[in-house]
Amino acid sequence: MEKKPNPNKPTWETEQRRKAAEAGCQSLAALEQLLGRSVADFNASGDTTLDLSGKGLTSVPEGLGQLHSLQTLHLYNNHLTSLPGVSGSYIRSKRYG
Repeated sequence: MEKKPNPNKPTWETEQRRKAAEAGCQSLAALEQLLGRSVADFNASGDTTLDLSGKGLTSVPEGLGQLHSLQTLHLYNNHLTSLPGVSGSYIRSKRYG
């Protein structure tokens, strides 16, 4: 007799999607904490510059691509070891500081 999957038990794939969504929410919350406001408020303001200088960052915050008007990102005086994923689609910036 073939064992039928339990519809109430999440599959591995469903669990991975849930974890990814949860991580995305956590990274969005972390970005909003750095901004001091919501991503929606940043976008509505039309601000083009974000200064994250001296924040003790070790990596570029995830979710920067959601800041649609962002053109200039200041990252002076942080502890960045690399800029993974920084590209025209990730940060639409002409100047990295």
